[in-house]
Amino acid sequence: METNNFKQQPIPEIYQILMIEDDDDDIFIIKSMLTDTVDFRFNLDTSTKLEDALEKMKKSVFDIILMDLNLPDSHGLETLKKILNADETVPIVVLTGLNDKTLGILAVKEGAQDYLVKGEISGNLLARVISYSVERKKTEEMIKSSLKEKEILLKEIHHRVKNNLQVISSLLNLQSRYILDNQDLMMFKESQNRIRTIAMIHEKLYHTDDFNHINFSEYIESLASDLFNTYKIERDKVTLKISVKELVFGIDRAVPCGLIINELLSNALKYAFPESFSENPEISITYTKINNNEGDLVFQDNGAGLPKDFDPHKSETLGMFLVVILAEEQLGGKIFLENKNGTCYRIRIPIKNQ
Repeated sequence: METNNFKQQPIPEIYQILMIEDDDDDIFIIKSMLTDTVDFRFNLDTSTKLEDALEKMKKSVFDIILMDLNLPDSHGLETLKKILNADETVPIVVLTGLNDKTLGILAVKEGAQDYLVKGEISGNLLARVISYSVERKKTEEMIKSSLKEKEILLKEIHHRVKNNLQVISSLLNLQSRYILDNQDLMMFKESQNRIRTIAMIHEKLYHTDDFNHINFSEYIESLASDLFNTYKIERDKVTLKISVKELVFGIDRAVPCGLIINELLSNALKYAFPESFSENPEISITYTKINNNEGDLVFQDNGAGLPKDFDPHKSETLGMFLVVILAEEQLGGKIFLENKNGTCYRIRIPIKNQ
């Protein structure tokens, strides 16, 4: 596992400054201001063109860059962007004309640390802005490094959880070889599927840069492939349609949602399409926002259907018990059964906290 150990550098005793400015008078004024400032030590290098400044940045290390945005070979925010592309770790203070305050504000939004209006600054103000900008940039880099390290650690946790769950699944698989009763064997297989369902969530999170959003379309496809293999059903025998682009969960809600889909899809593959079934088998999983507060997760098949008096809340099977508990207690939703032209489970889920 790689970590990024960032050590914050001390504030320099002598500031190495690169000033990018094509007006000799402005260069003279700035240098004079800093020279007359008490307890501020610096070395000032200057460039009148962007091209020359970029070459100097390759050869020397600077603590800060003071720059005008309008140069003989570059104009406006493009000047700033080119400097940032060359080295985004060096803090930049933009020097603007009296009529360019708006441009200065836009420059800060693009990544400059601050902007100063020519003709409105003193040596003490300029020295203070330089000191603050250098300190602020070093703090920003330290925070970025710390966040990156935490992301790497979090990815590693998801990776190890996934590996541990796979070990448990493998142990169950080994144990199942000693089971002679088909019903007991099926219970083992179902437990394996539930464990792999959770493992897949951690696998998706390990490969993502966004820990709050899981691509459920890809996840359901992976889950379906695993279940089709478990029950030895060829993919071209059953049409599976998935439309869940708006379904967004973090891990706390992704796991129960994944387990629900696992149970319903398992039941459909096992029971919805008996050998006597004459239609083209089809399963669809969709999610639609009803309003700003709720959305419907719908699992539907065109199979043989369930008994007319079937109530998921009164079912004694473990799988359906899990679906009800996960939908209503874990996701805070409500589950409805529509038993017409096959089976349709509609789970209304609050959007808040997704």
